[in-house]
Amino acid sequence: MQKSFLVLIFIFSIYGCKKQKPCKIYNFNSNAYYTGTQTINNVKAFATVTDEDTGISIKVEMQGIDKALEYPVHIHMQDLSEPYGYTGNPVIGISHIHNGMPTSTITNKYNYKTFTENFKGYLVIHDPNNVVNDTLTHVVYGKIGSW
Repeated sequence: MQKSFLVLIFIFSIYGCKKQKPCKIYNFNSNAYYTGTQTINNVKAFATVTDEDTGISIKVEMQGIDKALEYPVHIHMQDLSEPYGYTGNPVIGISHIHNGMPTSTITNKYNYKTFTENFKGYLVIHDPNNVVNDTLTHVVYGKIGSW
């Protein structure tokens, strides 16, 4: 009994003291300016950006969505010369949220420090029925990075 207790304490000390990688969590509500056909009143999204050795990982989760639909997710960079204030093409593709399951990607385009201290961008989650670069069609549209 004492031996197994000591083993449990040893295992706990190894895993309990393990340092986590630096990360930042961004919270988003549904897009207040959305004019599409989806019911998005209770939609929330969460993006977790985690420091990786060669870049960053980004995981995006959503709540309050129609799980039968597939929601394209990506990040655009701020660009005030463009009509909607961001680059026409995404700078980080994160795939799709389908069946209500989170989506994620790892990119080496930015390191953690650059992304969290210098990058100004927008997380965009499109209306599955209207995937265009128009802020009025985004289910979620919010600032991400160093804002």
